Amino acid sequence: MNTMKFTEAMGKINDKYVSEANKYQKSSSFFSWKKCGITAACLALAIMSVFTVNYFIKNENIPQIKIAVPAESAPFGMRKFMNYNGHRYVFIENGSTYALSSNQLNGALGTLVHDVQSDPKNNSNKEFSSTFAIGGTIFEMTNYDSDFRVAVEWEDNYYICQSVGLSDNTPMNISEHFQSADFPNAINGISVYDHAGTEMLAEIPSEFITALINTLSQAQPAKLSDEEYQKIGKAQNEGKSFQLFLTLNDGTIYKLYVIPSLEITMIGDNRYILPADFSANFGQLFEGLNQPYLPAM
Repeated sequence: MNTMKFTEAMGKINDKYVSEANKYQKSSSFFSWKKCGITAACLALAIMSVFTVNYFIKNENIPQIKIAVPAESAPFGMRKFMNYNGHRYVFIENGSTYALSSNQLNGALGTLVHDVQSDPKNNSNKEFSSTFAIGGTIFEMTNYDSDFRVAVEWEDNYYICQSVGLSDNTPMNISEHFQSADFPNAINGISVYDHAGTEMLAEIPSEFITALINTLSQAQPAKLSDEEYQKIGKAQNEGKSFQLFLTLNDGTIYKLYVIPSLEITMIGDNRYILPADFSANFGQLFEGLNQPYLPAM
């Protein structure tokens, strides 16, 4: 029941009952206050129940995407990526398979035919080339813009691929990338992790999420000097680089890096310069977060 409906309902109470209630006197003030307290508690519980039901109904309407089989850790070897429609996509979670149903997929978009591993020089930038799942079919996903994520069906398994840049190795436009991802609307929460992504250090308060995403969307491709790369390495070694884990409404995770002190972010495959006021506006969210120093490179 929303505020207007509640007000309308209260307005329809007969004035006679209000008048009688005002004239009615209790013999015991203790029982009067006790009954009022019970009534108020019941009213609060009823209102809370309405909001709780609405919350669960909203979340039940969002299909959750779960990993069916986690991929094995593969620190060495060629990364699992593919090219489609001018974008480079990485197979998320190192190529884990997902339990996708038919209603989570739309039409087929094409087939992966060029093997990058067999001929990296000629196939790395080709349309429908991939390092993995050659022969797999690319599908549009029901709840995603294909410029952000697509699915690949290969050997009866489903994989999710996420855009990390353009297939000619040029950076993405972050504003357009976030729009295709429907950020911040698609975000349920943001957690701050250490640079390695192994330990959660903090959660971003919900009231900061929209402003943070809007500021990140203004990031511009970085043209860094050798000295600036050295500063990035130093910041990483000193525990000043963090991963942000964006938990999406469907339960999947989107990850990016930020170095607040240098106002630099890494989104997808490229580094970007953040607006000059990023540290002033959001630096406090990262203050006091300690992580182990990385060994010097």
